[in-house]
Amino acid sequence: METYSLHYNQTHGWSTDFPKLDSPQTLILVFGPSAWQKHQAALETLLASYPQSLIIGCSGYGAIHAGEIFDDSLIVSITRFRHTKLRLSTCPIPSHADSFAAGQTLARELEDAHLKAVLVFSDGLHTNGAKLSEALNRTLARSVVIVGGLAGDSQQFNSTWVLAKQLPQSRQALALGFYGDSIRLNTSVQVGWRAFGPERKVTLASGNKLYTLDDRPALELYKHYLGKHAENLTKNSLHFPLAIRPKNKPYRLIRTPMVLDEETQTLIFAGDIPENSTAQLVHVSVSTLVDGAYEAGEQLAESIDNQSKEAMLVLTISCGARRGLMAEEAALELTAACSALPASSQQVGFYSFGELAPHQISPEPQTSAYCAAGDCKTCLAIPSYSLCELHNQTITLTAIYEQDAS
Repeated sequence: METYSLHYNQTHGWSTDFPKLDSPQTLILVFGPSAWQKHQAALETLLASYPQSLIIGCSGYGAIHAGEIFDDSLIVSITRFRHTKLRLSTCPIPSHADSFAAGQTLARELEDAHLKAVLVFSDGLHTNGAKLSEALNRTLARSVVIVGGLAGDSQQFNSTWVLAKQLPQSRQALALGFYGDSIRLNTSVQVGWRAFGPERKVTLASGNKLYTLDDRPALELYKHYLGKHAENLTKNSLHFPLAIRPKNKPYRLIRTPMVLDEETQTLIFAGDIPENSTAQLVHVSVSTLVDGAYEAGEQLAESIDNQSKEAMLVLTISCGARRGLMAEEAALELTAACSALPASSQQVGFYSFGELAPHQISPEPQTSAYCAAGDCKTCLAIPSYSLCELHNQTITLTAIYEQDAS
């Protein structure tokens, strides 16, 4: 495959000429600010220049390109695959309540015996990411890798957009299917946190509302463990999310508190909290987040078997809360994340309102479709992944590349 990345701003225009890669097997990713109208002419030029290609993307709390964050630019990657087929599905998503149905619709339009992976973008203000990912998991084959994110904005929570072969639209979801035996979407998920206090059972929760832990009011316990930090809880809550371990699962999910209800002593999170899971308070800081990003890059590098040194696109989706917490130091996590990856990798992405990705359960290469015995030296590395989950305060890295069987 061939892959290139470029950017656009109003002052300097496009950073380079468009590569001549238009084809039905070309994927173009576009990330930019929620106020896209000022870039309408540039988007129209891009759409007109690649009539055969699949052009998709979304807004973010900053777009990511080569270790830098861009707040008022379009970031674009252009990738033409040699062997991989692509198929696009879109669906309106009017409200959170429509998320599960939208996920089912997207998945059913992509279902195929040759489907290997799915990339998902959805409106960040009107999507329940947990329900969207649940529907995709239930509908698609267990072996399909599902990654993506919820569109973001500049933390004003006014509007987000998704782009699918036309100008941006709000209240929209899309899913792109990758088909064939050569395509690889290897992914890594990390946060970077330190736990304190005991694990407690979620005894009463509904959706994203947490009422009790060990039958005690959730907010009361939260304040107890935060001590002096509870004095400015709204400001400090980003530093103290919960690590949730779903029942019978070997991994944890981070959930960020968004609303603190003093009257009912409940916490409302940016993601669902399943009853009977366990919860533990954790602390995050700039240094722990950067360490987590580095670990994500290391884990991803270990999972990649790219012996032919093919071109590689690294899709980086990081939570907007991470950027808000790290402020001007946010770019440190981007360079840390890709420091272990090949220098030729093209890094693009965005800061999101929620990350969609599986956990890597086994980093060891598994038996591939090309080598039933699993002992061939050129056997492809196929990590074992969990089902796709919604994450908060997480950085997700996805290496997209093709690997020949020979």
